[in-house]
Amino acid sequence: MLIKGAKALLTDGFDRVDVRTAGDVISEIGNDLTSDPGEEVIEASGKILTPGLIDMHAHTFTHGFHLALDADVMSATSGVTTFLDAGSAGAVGFPSFYEFIIKKARSRMYAYLNISILGQTISAFHDQSLQENDVRDLAHLPLAEEMLRRYPDVIKGLKVRVYPNMPGLYALEQARHLADKVGLPVMVHLGSAPPFAVDTLALLKRGDIITHPYHGGTDTLLDEKGEIREVFLEARARGIEVDLGMDRFHCDLSTMKKAFDQGFYPDYVSSDLTTLNIDEVTVDLPTCISKCVACGMDLDVALQKATSQVAQKLGITDTVGQISVGHVADLALFDWVDSTEPLIDFFGNKITEAKRLVHVLTIFGGERLRREGQQPKIWDSTKRAVHWANYD
Repeated sequence: MLIKGAKALLTDGFDRVDVRTAGDVISEIGNDLTSDPGEEVIEASGKILTPGLIDMHAHTFTHGFHLALDADVMSATSGVTTFLDAGSAGAVGFPSFYEFIIKKARSRMYAYLNISILGQTISAFHDQSLQENDVRDLAHLPLAEEMLRRYPDVIKGLKVRVYPNMPGLYALEQARHLADKVGLPVMVHLGSAPPFAVDTLALLKRGDIITHPYHGGTDTLLDEKGEIREVFLEARARGIEVDLGMDRFHCDLSTMKKAFDQGFYPDYVSSDLTTLNIDEVTVDLPTCISKCVACGMDLDVALQKATSQVAQKLGITDTVGQISVGHVADLALFDWVDSTEPLIDFFGNKITEAKRLVHVLTIFGGERLRREGQQPKIWDSTKRAVHWANYD
C-alpha cells in the first residue's frame, strides 16, 4: 500500500510525505515515491495521516461491563487501533475478559486492572446503590496480584474509581500498597467530593495518573477565581500525570478552556467512551482531540497525546505510536475541516467556530479496516427493575 501526499505526523512534527507499507509494517517514507505494479495507492493530498490512535481510557469488556463498547467496531470508524481498558474488569472477571475479548479482538488491547475484584460490573446501575469500592473486602490484593503475574504483557497498571460518597479511601490505599510492590502506576478516577481531591492526591506518587480532572462537579480543578488550585499544581510538580477521560459530565469545556489558558494540559488525550456517550457529546477520540484543539491545544500536540505519549507510557513504542520505518503499519487518515456543528459538552457549553478531525480510513497492520457489526445497545436498568418487581 502507498499513501501519497498526506500531511503526516512524524516523530518531529508534521511533514508532507508518502508512506509505503509492506505486509504489516511501514517499509518506506519519502517524497514522490513511485507505486509498484499492483500496489494499492491512496491519494491523500490535503489529509492528515497519523499513527493509529491509542485511547488511554476506554471500556471494552463487552458482556462483562454493561456500558462497554466493541473495540473492533470503534477502530474501523475512529482511527483508534490500540485501546487501554481503564478498569472495567477486576480480578474475578479478568480471565474472562482476556480469553473472550482481548485474545479474540483484532484491535490491540491492554488494561488497567480494577482494584475491586468485581471491577465495574456493578457500576452505573441507577436502581441500586452498591458500587465496587463500598465493601472493603472487595479490594482483594492476593487475587489482584495473581492477575498481574498471570497477564504481565496485558495489564499495565491498576485502576481505582474514587466516586462521590465512597466510604473512605481504603481501596486506593490498597492499590497504593500493591502498586508499590509490583512497580506499576495507579490511575485514579476523580469526581465530586467527598472524598476530597487533597486526600486522594496525597496517596499518589510519580507516574500515577488522575483522570477526569476537568469535570464540572464539586471540588474541581479550579478555585473560585477560576485559577488552578495549588493542590493540583503541587501534584503535577511531584510527577503525577493527567489523563483527559472526556466522557460526558467528566469534562466541562469551560473548565478545560480556563485550565488550558493557564498551561494545565493533560498528558494523555482519551475518550472514556461508553454506550452512554458514543452517540452524543463524546462521540469518538477524534472528537475529543478536536475539543482539545478548540480549547487552545495545538493539533500536533493533541495527536501526540493520543499516540506516541501513550505508547511510551504503556511501554509499546517499539511497535506502535509513531510513523517510522520498521514500525507496525497501524495508521489513521483524517480530514481537518471547519466543523458544521458546534462542539458541545454535557453542561450546555458550545464552541461554534472550530475545526473538527473527521475520520476517513483506519489501517491496521497494513490492511484497511471496514466496519463489521454494531455497538452494544444501552443496557436499560429500569427494565431490569421492572422485571424483578413483577417476579412472582
